[in-house]
Amino acid sequence: MALEAEWQQDQEERFCHEEGKKAEKPLRFKLRKAEIVRHKKTIDEIISTGKKINLKHLVIFYKGSERSQIGILLSRRIKKAVERNRIKRYIREAYRLTKHKIKHPKQIIFLLKSSSRDFNFKYFKEIIETHLVNNHAE
Repeated sequence: MALEAEWQQDQEERFCHEEGKKAEKPLRFKLRKAEIVRHKKTIDEIISTGKKINLKHLVIFYKGSERSQIGILLSRRIKKAVERNRIKRYIREAYRLTKHKIKHPKQIIFLLKSSSRDFNFKYFKEIIETHLVNNHAE
């Protein structure tokens, strides 16, 4: 329910409310296959040549690119596959809803160091907004 309300708010912000101007088309919040980094060579390149944001449980590597892409790396230290998959879902969903706010296209890799009970959708959304959107990471 909260995601739906937030989506609606984002849609309303995208429309032009001035008279005489046509409203923009609504955004499509999809995460396509082309937006996911899948090759080890690409991941290694982003990690070695990109910039790094080091957080308590998470490291974010990013590099300017022609198109935006995301990759998620999790350790097997997170024992249960259910928990690993849930974390990946949270990160993908948070990215999907905030990718239109990121000014310049980037290839982004999320590397989770360890697990925490704090992980939820809001946690990852706040991280993306504070470190990749509001700080205008180039």
